[in-house]
Amino acid sequence: MYKHLTISIITALLFILKVLPLMAIGDVGVGINIGITHDPNNLESEINKYNENMEAYKTANSGTELNQINVPYSPVLGVNFRYNFNYLLFRIGGYYTRAYFYKAQGNIKISGTKNKIKIDSYQAGFPGSICLLVPLKKRTISYIGGGMNLHFTYLKISQTNPGAGIVSPDDSVNRYSGMFAGFHIIFGIEFPLTNRYTLTGEWIHQMGSSPMIKSEDTADERSFNVNSDYIMFGINYYISI
Repeated sequence: MYKHLTISIITALLFILKVLPLMAIGDVGVGINIGITHDPNNLESEINKYNENMEAYKTANSGTELNQINVPYSPVLGVNFRYNFNYLLFRIGGYYTRAYFYKAQGNIKISGTKNKIKIDSYQAGFPGSICLLVPLKKRTISYIGGGMNLHFTYLKISQTNPGAGIVSPDDSVNRYSGMFAGFHIIFGIEFPLTNRYTLTGEWIHQMGSSPMIKSEDTADERSFNVNSDYIMFGINYYISI
């Protein structure tokens, strides 16, 4: 399903870039973005609950050792296609984020038995934005706007010894995945490098939550909340039409 949707989106992007020259005069560009976000699938309250349970167990049972679960920071990689026309910016694209470096993992050791807890989560999205362009000086511009997102989310909670330290849910593996729509607002500044290349800096705040999603491994259900902030930097290449 996701493969077919990705192919459809790429086909639509190529079609838009092909027909834009026939529609109006403006600038068509393609960009690559990198950035960072904190806790992209909003798991902090759940992670804090796990840590509180382990701390309570340690307090009640002497000799217990633990390392708390981290709340992850995630790098972000994205691409975008943009069309500037007069004082408007139309933009579509995609991004992917996963906690590769500062992962959400911890452990608790009880009487020599260690329970390693790992929370693996990623998010991919396809945002579409309409922004107002505000010239600052020369070819430097700022833009502000918003739009809709299509989110793909995934979560895997795994434990080596379920139940040790009362980390709920009491299962070895619990996996969830879902697709749903959301919204975002964006503010950015674009600086010229050459006649065709520009640099951008952006702040993006996205909002959205999924319906209840069933676990792929158990009878548990949960929803995803993607309310989060992204700081992004990018380079763009423009073609005047």
